[in-house]
Amino acid sequence: MDQQLSFLSDPNPLPDDNRSIFLGLLPESTTREEMGNLLTRLQEHYRLRGTRRLIKNLHITLQKLGGWSDRMIRAAERAALSTAQRFAPFEISLDRVTGWGNGAFVLKDESSENPHLRKFRQELITDLAREIGLKNVDRQFNPHVTLLYGDNEFPETQVEPVRWTASEVVLICSHEGESRYEALGRWPLLGS
Repeated sequence: MDQQLSFLSDPNPLPDDNRSIFLGLLPESTTREEMGNLLTRLQEHYRLRGTRRLIKNLHITLQKLGGWSDRMIRAAERAALSTAQRFAPFEISLDRVTGWGNGAFVLKDESSENPHLRKFRQELITDLAREIGLKNVDRQFNPHVTLLYGDNEFPETQVEPVRWTASEVVLICSHEGESRYEALGRWPLLGS
């Protein structure tokens, strides 16, 4: 699973404990519906149990940024804008499902797939590190969309690919415990 960069979190976030922020990619609504239909078929076939993620909340996390912090939000905005200006929209393809130890059931890719996504995330992290003055950044990334939380043991299994074109990076505020996301900013991919 993706090792998130905990040192990117502001050591002094605002006291609102139920909000966290992250940069992510949101599939278009038809792709999110396709993911939901895939999960329904898998639940019926394999008798998967658990709590489904809301279709409207399905996403790929590029980087968790920690608790609410004006400083981190400004840094994320600058980094997202800078990275988005250098990248054209690119296709993402996820073709495997598996259960992870934390109870997540995810749609993911093979590690050699999605080179544009991996390059985009790498440059975004570099831009974030530059914005907040960091030099050593962990570049490990395991792109995935969490579909379900439960107690299912599930081996990695290939499925029909789910594809979409990433056309923007989004700064998202997650209201913990409310299953509610709020887009704080969106930056279209404008590069050529």
